[in-house]
Amino acid sequence: MPHPARFALAGLAVLAACGGERPAPNPYPAQAKATFNEGCPAGDPVCDCTWDNITRAMTYEDYREAMRTSLRDGLLDPRLAQASAACKE
Repeated sequence: MPHPARFALAGLAVLAACGGERPAPNPYPAQAKATFNEGCPAGDPVCDCTWDNITRAMTYEDYREAMRTSLRDGLLDPRLAQASAACKE
């Protein structure tokens, strides 16, 4: 007869595989959020959601590079576009 703990562990594995938990936010300096909030005000639900998605999807270094590329080339990194679009659905 199977041990009950095995069922519990199997259940946790299924939940993890289904994406039940979002990754923790990556660390960002406070100044990065302040700069973001200059163009997208804190307290706005879409802005707050977008920032949360960005910090979970990208390291700060990746975010900085994506912003540099955007400013230089005028091309928005797809991860930034997705972070915002997911909040408007």
